[in-house]
Amino acid sequence: MFHYLLTNPQLNGRIKNGVKLSIMPIPSEITQLVQRVNQELDQIEQDATEGLTLARAILNQFPENFIVVQLLAFLNTSIFYAETSRTWIQTRVEDISDSQVSREQVIQEAG
Repeated sequence: MFHYLLTNPQLNGRIKNGVKLSIMPIPSEITQLVQRVNQELDQIEQDATEGLTLARAILNQFPENFIVVQLLAFLNTSIFYAETSRTWIQTRVEDISDSQVSREQVIQEAG
């Protein structure tokens, strides 16, 4: 029987084709960095959402104000950036997990 070092927690301890699967977690430094970036993205999204509320109120009073229209576009783009970045980060984390599977398929016989 072979013992693979994997990073997918859903596979931990399962037997597949006579192979026992176990997990090697993503390093804590990377996990902490991802959490920090996600917090920053949350803050960007929160600030942009508040800004949209204020800018819409101003735009209702001054519907022809080009600067406020530009501000609305910028704030919407900021929200889009935060959402897109979260998706990109999640994909990269999954890629790291998958690449660890490939790199760590240095198969060790487990008895």
